[in-house]
Amino acid sequence: YKVYSQEVVNQIHSGISWVLTECNWEQEGASKIYECDELFDYINGGADVYYEYGFNKVLLAKYKNEKNSLYLDIYEMNDSSSAFGIFSLNSNCQGELLKGFNNARIFDYYILLWSGNYFISLTYENEIVHDTNFVVELIEEIEKTILRKYAEPSIIKLLPSENLICRKYLRGHLSFNDIYHFDNKNIFLFVEAVAGEYENDKVIIMKYFDVKDRSEKSDYSLYCIQNNPKFSNFKILDGKVTFNDKKNNYFCLVELNEFFVIIITKDNICFDGILKVINNKIQ
Repeated sequence: YKVYSQEVVNQIHSGISWVLTECNWEQEGASKIYECDELFDYINGGADVYYEYGFNKVLLAKYKNEKNSLYLDIYEMNDSSSAFGIFSLNSNCQGELLKGFNNARIFDYYILLWSGNYFISLTYENEIVHDTNFVVELIEEIEKTILRKYAEPSIIKLLPSENLICRKYLRGHLSFNDIYHFDNKNIFLFVEAVAGEYENDKVIIMKYFDVKDRSEKSDYSLYCIQNNPKFSNFKILDGKVTFNDKKNNYFCLVELNEFFVIIITKDNICFDGILKVINNKIQ
């Protein structure tokens, strides 16, 4: 597997390099690969979240032209869901979503791409006006190597789609804290999760192995939350646990089959509408 994995990374690099060369970019020096624990040598203080999602290796290469320098990072993750997760976390639903593609976001100084097990970034030293045809060519070259289409993690489909601004796929405590910081320790212990951001609300849907696993883990989560002085005004009604924090965020926690749902809102409203949509999707 390791040999095959390296071949794929090299082939993706070759395809991207070909597109860059056609656009008058020249590689500067040899490419470099960091594997396993070596990622800490490359990303000082930011590697942990990559390991949380499932990191295998990263290939680095530098290119230049007459006016600019470009840094290429090709991350190979454990699976397509973990690569999508890193893509969703890094893009933060910002930048321009390339029309017709849900796996490319364009910023003033960089481009972020996701395809299969791979998260790819191209970072420019100076701001650049991007040619969308160039980005499409990059995607096509990458997918020629990967050969098959990969879908987004299925849990994302459970989010209510109306007025959805941003969605992020989560694999653990570090990525979860990007949405809301409940505790310094990992109190939810989910298998995977998705977070959706709306105009006034955030919705987090956590999945567990089964109902028994969810029940045990959610009991522990609720115990930690109820004993945290950050939260107050706890109420339990019709299977919903509601409370608020010191910044006047209102919370609703509900158990639905093997899922544990959290809704965070600035308005002290009835959560039934959102929960009904989620419950119908789960059922």
